[in-house]
Amino acid sequence: MKKIILVTLIIVAVLLIGGIYLNLNKKNSAEIQTQEKNQVLIKNFAFSPSEIVIKSGETITWKNLDSATHTIVSDSENEIISDELNKEEEFSHTFNQAGTYNYHCSLHTSMKGKIIVG
Repeated sequence: MKKIILVTLIIVAVLLIGGIYLNLNKKNSAEIQTQEKNQVLIKNFAFSPSEIVIKSGETITWKNLDSATHTIVSDSENEIISDELNKEEEFSHTFNQAGTYNYHCSLHTSMKGKIIVG
């Protein structure tokens, strides 16, 4: 009888742990799937991805997922200049010239990114 109870408890524990693991994986998959092509997510005070390669004429969209306000400003300060983005707000820019465009958040200067246009 004690063995049956022990085996039952082990099975229940394995099922609970497995369910928690599967639920966490579903959540991470959903986050990954929400990122569209040529989209940079702003989360945890970072640009993700921090570097992206596109073709001339393509558009990049930044989406702020942080509760803090952020901006997107090219290091040269003349190619990309966004307004302040609050949570869930987006900014898009079309790159028509080949080149490398380094950018940052003017409010949090440690946040840096790069767009390479071929």
